[in-house]
Amino acid sequence: MQGFSMLYKYTFYFAFCVLLIECSFRPSMSIVAMHSNNLKSRRNTESTNGDLISSEKSHHDIVAASSQKPSPTLLQSIGPILAASFCTAAIMYPLDLIRALKMANAGAKMSTAELLSNFRKAHGYTGFFTQGLVPELARSTWMRFIKFSLFPVVHVALTGLPESKGSGLSKAVVAIISSIPEAISIMPLEISKIALQLDAANAYKNNMFKAMAAVFKDQGLAGFKMGYVGVQYRQAAWSAGYFASLSFFEQLVSKLSQIVGMGYFEATYPDTTKTVSTLLAGFLAGVFGASINTPGDTIRTVIQKRGLATALGATGAAGSTRFLQVGREIYAAKGLAGLYAGFGFKAFHLGGGGALMAFFIPFFKNLLMGDKVEVVLPSPLVIPISTATNEKK
Repeated sequence: MQGFSMLYKYTFYFAFCVLLIECSFRPSMSIVAMHSNNLKSRRNTESTNGDLISSEKSHHDIVAASSQKPSPTLLQSIGPILAASFCTAAIMYPLDLIRALKMANAGAKMSTAELLSNFRKAHGYTGFFTQGLVPELARSTWMRFIKFSLFPVVHVALTGLPESKGSGLSKAVVAIISSIPEAISIMPLEISKIALQLDAANAYKNNMFKAMAAVFKDQGLAGFKMGYVGVQYRQAAWSAGYFASLSFFEQLVSKLSQIVGMGYFEATYPDTTKTVSTLLAGFLAGVFGASINTPGDTIRTVIQKRGLATALGATGAAGSTRFLQVGREIYAAKGLAGLYAGFGFKAFHLGGGGALMAFFIPFFKNLLMGDKVEVVLPSPLVIPISTATNEKK
C-alpha cells in the first residue's frame, strides 16, 4: 500500500513538472516573423512582375489566414485549471490542516496552541506540511477542477448566457447545481484526508490507502459517505458565495484603488495594479464564501471524527452523526462561536484559495496558449484595384 501511496504522490509532482517544462520549452512560431517572410516574398514578386492586383489578393489571403485562431489542444483547455488547482492546494495546505484540527474539536475546550502542540508531538514539524497532503492535493485539485470547469458550462446551458453576463442569483443557483457532482466525487478522498489529519497515533503512517482500507473494513462502502450532507452544504455554499460575489468585489476593489491612488497606480503600474486587484477581489470573495459555509463544515468535521473513532481506535468520540443534531450539540456547548470554530484559518484558507485561483487560471492560460501577437500590416501594401489598373495602363 505504501508503494501505491508514494506512486500516487509523485505522479502529481511529475505531472506538474511536465506541465511547466512543456509550457517553458514548447517551440512556438512567431506570427510576426512568419508574416514578415511572406511580405518579403510578395514584395519580390511585385518588383519582378509588377502585378499589383495579384499582390492585393495575396495580402488579403494573408490577413484572413492570420485571423484564424487554431483550436486549443486538450492540454490548453484543461491544463490551466488543473495547474491552478494543484498550486493552490499545495500552497494553502497548512492552513487547511489547522482548520481541520480546530473544527474537529469544536465542542472541546482546547486552545489552538494546545491542538498544534499535540499534533507536533505526534507528527513533528514536517507533519504540518505532509500529514494528509496526498489526499488533500488530489481532493482539492479535482474539486477545484470540477468547480471551475463545470460552472461556466452549466451557466450557459441553463441561462443561455456566459457567466460574465449572468446575475448574482443566476451564478449562485448554477454554482449550487455544479457543486453536486463535485461533492459526490471527492468523498473517498475527503474521508481519507481527515482520517490522516486526526491520526494522533500515526496508525496509518500517513498512507491514504491504509486509511481507506481501515474505513472500509470498519464500515464498508457506507463509511465513505459519512458527513456527505455537510460536505454538500460546504461545497454549495462556498461556490454560490464566491461566484455570486466575485464581480462585485472586483468592482469594489477597482473603485477603491482609484480613490486611494487617484488613478496614479493604474496609470503608472497597470499590470501590477491589475494583478493585486485580482488577488484581493478573489480573496474577499473567498472569505465571503467561507462566512456562509463554515457552520456546515464544522458540523461535517465533527460527524466524520465521530464516525472514524472506531477505525482510529479513539475513545470518547461517540455521539450522534446526524447533521442537525450535531449542530445543536455544538451550539449548546459553545454557542455560535462553536459553529464558527477555526473560521479565521478557514477564511484565510478559502480566501487565499479564491485569490490564487483567480490569479493562477489566467496565468497558466497565458502560459499554455502563448503570447497573442496582433499583426498590423503596413497600409501602403493595400493598393486599390482601380489604382493598380490605372497604373498598368
